[in-house]
Amino acid sequence: MAITMVSFPALVFLVVASFLCTSTQAQQSSCDNSFSFFEEGIAGNVTRCRRLRTLGAELGWSYRNTTPNVTVNIVFSAVPSGAGGWVAWGLNPGSKPQMVGTRALIAFRRANGTLAMNTYNLTRDTMLGCKLQPSPIEVQVWNMQANYSEETGAITMSATLGLDPSTYNISKLKHVWQVGSSVVDQVPQKHRMRLKNFDSFEVIDLTTGRGFRDTGLMKQRVAHGVLSVFGWGILLPIGVIIKRYSRNISKYQKAWFMLHVSFQISGYTVGVTAWAIGIALMSNSRHFNTFKGHRTIGIIIFCLATLQIMALWLKPKKTNEGGKVTTDRRRKYWSVYHHLVGYTLITLSIVNIFKGFAILRPPPVWKWIYVGLLATLSCVAFGLEVAIWREREREIMAVPPVMAEGAAAAALRTVLQRVRQAAERSGRRAEGVRVVAVGKTKPVSLVRRLYDVGHRCFGENYAQEMVEKAPQLPSDIEWHFIGHLQSNKVKSLLAAVPNLDMVESLDSEKIANHLDRAVASLGRKPLKVLVQVNTSGEESKSGVEPAACVELAKHVKLGCSNLIFSGLMTIGMPDYTSTPENFRALSNCRTDVCKALGVPEEQFELSMGMSGDFEQAIEMGSTNVRIGSTIFGPREYPKKNQSQI
Repeated sequence: MAITMVSFPALVFLVVASFLCTSTQAQQSSCDNSFSFFEEGIAGNVTRCRRLRTLGAELGWSYRNTTPNVTVNIVFSAVPSGAGGWVAWGLNPGSKPQMVGTRALIAFRRANGTLAMNTYNLTRDTMLGCKLQPSPIEVQVWNMQANYSEETGAITMSATLGLDPSTYNISKLKHVWQVGSSVVDQVPQKHRMRLKNFDSFEVIDLTTGRGFRDTGLMKQRVAHGVLSVFGWGILLPIGVIIKRYSRNISKYQKAWFMLHVSFQISGYTVGVTAWAIGIALMSNSRHFNTFKGHRTIGIIIFCLATLQIMALWLKPKKTNEGGKVTTDRRRKYWSVYHHLVGYTLITLSIVNIFKGFAILRPPPVWKWIYVGLLATLSCVAFGLEVAIWREREREIMAVPPVMAEGAAAAALRTVLQRVRQAAERSGRRAEGVRVVAVGKTKPVSLVRRLYDVGHRCFGENYAQEMVEKAPQLPSDIEWHFIGHLQSNKVKSLLAAVPNLDMVESLDSEKIANHLDRAVASLGRKPLKVLVQVNTSGEESKSGVEPAACVELAKHVKLGCSNLIFSGLMTIGMPDYTSTPENFRALSNCRTDVCKALGVPEEQFELSMGMSGDFEQAIEMGSTNVRIGSTIFGPREYPKKNQSQI
C-alpha cells in the first residue's frame, strides 16, 4: 500500500509535466518538403513554415517591409472536417485573436470539383447564425489561389496581403484558422463545436515564427483534467475497494477503516479542487453550452460527493443489544443510501472523465494509461471477490453437518427473541441483558458466521482456545473469559487477546493480583471482572463461598486499580428445579456487596443463566447470560464437563 501511495504523486507529476510541455512547446519548423503545400506547388517563395496547434493545419509565409503597407505572402493548408467542407484562415485587427471581427480567406470545393476562394468578414451576426457571404475586406488581397489534394483531401490556399502597420503588427499578428464539414448553396456552414475548433487561434510573430497562447488557460485545463482523473477516477475507487474487502481482514480493522477514510477524503478534496477549476473555466468560456453535459455531470458529482461526506456525521450509531450489535431501520436505510450514492458517484465520475478526454483530446497514451489503471483496479477487485468466495466455501465445508449454513444465525435470532420475551415478562428492557455466545470447541468459521450477522460478544471456557481463536477474528469482538483461570495463564491470555473485555470467573485474591499486575505491565486499559460465587455448594465448581464474596469484591474494588469490579457470576445446578435458589443466593450476595461498598445494586451485574435456564435467570434479574449449545449445537467435550453451557 505504501508503494502505491508513493507512485501516485509521481504519476501525477509525470502527467502534469507532459501536458504542460505539450501545451507550451513552440510548434515551429524550418520549411521543407514535409509540409504538404510544397507538394502542391503553390508555396511560392515562403521562407518560414509552421504547423499550427490544432486541426492539423499548416501555415507558411514570407514578408517584405514595403511602403505604405507590409507585403505578406501566405500559404495555408488544412483538411476539411467533411468531404464537402471548407477551410479558413484570417487576421483579426482587434485586441485579441477571436472569430468575431476576423478578416478571413475561405476556400471550398464546389460540386463540380472546381475550387472557390473568397474574402469574408466574420461578424457577430455570423456567429448568431446569419449566412456567411463573400464580402470585401480592408486588407489588400491579390494573387488568391486554391488547390485540392486528391491524395490527402487537404485544401491549400495562397495569397498576397498588404497589411497596414498601424493596424496589423507583424510581430504580434492575431490570426485564426478553422475547418468545416459542409457547404450549402455556396455558403459555408457552421464548424463543429469541439475544443480544438474553439482553440484555433493565437498571436504569431512573423519575424521569428513563434506563436503565443494563453498558457494560464492551458495550465488550468491541464490541472482540471489531471486532478479530476486522480481524485474522482483513482482515489475514490481505491477507497471503495479498501472498504469493500478490508472488512474480511480480521487484523487492524481500525487502521483499514482510517485508510479508507483517508482515500475518500483525499479523493474528495482533489476532486472538488478539479471541479472548482472546471467551473471557473466554464464561467470564463463563451462556449460553455457546448460542454453542458460534462458540466452538468460534474455538478452532480460534486453534490453527491458532498452529500456522502456530510452523511458521515448523520450516520446512525449501531446499538449493542444483549451482546449483539443491532442495526435499526434508520441504519439500514442509511447503508442502502450510502452504497447507492457511492457506486453512482464512481460510475458518473468515470463517465465524465471519458467525456473530459473527448473534450480536451490529450495524447491518446494518457487515455490508455487511465484505461489500464481502471483495468488493474477491476482485476484486483475481481481477484479479491474470488478469494473471498473461496474462503467462504472453505468455511462452509468446515462447518459440521449438524450446523448447516445459517443454522447458528437462526438459533441466535431465536435466543435473542426469547431473551426479549423474558425481559418483558420481568418488566425490563431487552437491551439490559447481554448475550455471551460461548463457542467452546467450535471452529472459528462458525463464530465468524455469527459475527457477520451482527453479534459482537463471545465467550470461551479455556484460555488456550481463546488465545488461538481471537487473533483469527475481527478486533471489535468483545471477548468474555468464563472458565477457571490459572495464574500461569493470566499474562499470556491478556497479551494475546487485547480485546478481552471481561473475566467473569475471578475466584481468588491471588488471581486478582495476577490480573492487576498483568494489565499494568501490558499497558492495557482497566479490565472488567466478575467475582464467581459457588451458590450451589458443589465441590466440582469453582467460585468463592457466598460468605466470602464481599471480601473478594472489596479487594478488587479497593486494592486492584487496574481492575474494574463489575458484579457477580454463578453457575446453576444441573437440576434446574433447584436453580432458583442459586439465583436468589447470587442476588442476595450482590445486595451484601453493594451495602458493604456503599453503591446502588443497579451498578453491578448479575451473570447467571445458560442454555437450559437463561429465561428463568433473566426473570430473576440476570443482566448477562452465557449461551453455548442452544446457539452452536451440541458438542463433545474433551474433558469432563462441570455444567451445561
